[in-house]
Amino acid sequence: MIPKNSRACLETPASAASITAAYSARSGRGVDGAAAVAALLTQGDPGAQAVWDCAVDALATALAAVTTCFAPASWIGSPSSGDPELVRSELGDEAGCLGAALLAWQAADDTTTGDNPCH
Repeated sequence: MIPKNSRACLETPASAASITAAYSARSGRGVDGAAAVAALLTQGDPGAQAVWDCAVDALATALAAVTTCFAPASWIGSPSSGDPELVRSELGDEAGCLGAALLAWQAADDTTTGDNPCH
């Protein structure tokens, strides 16, 4: 597991070796690879869940950064009726700004109504 807000490469939290090592460090039990951690995840193991969440979060963050750098007006959709497709964002380059503004607006509203469990 990497400390929050640290600058580490994607391999640190998301490689198979790192997932294995992080689970072993967290649980005190050795496992035979990331597939074994995934199997424990499906059995409801909280340590496996925490390690997997960290890896998925790192992958999602990296994917968001790459998407922002190389195709800010594109999004890969996954319609239920067929294969994933590449479509143009209706909001174009402003999508990120509008999304951030909406999240800030919702967060401000949550703090005033007491609905935000993080406060």
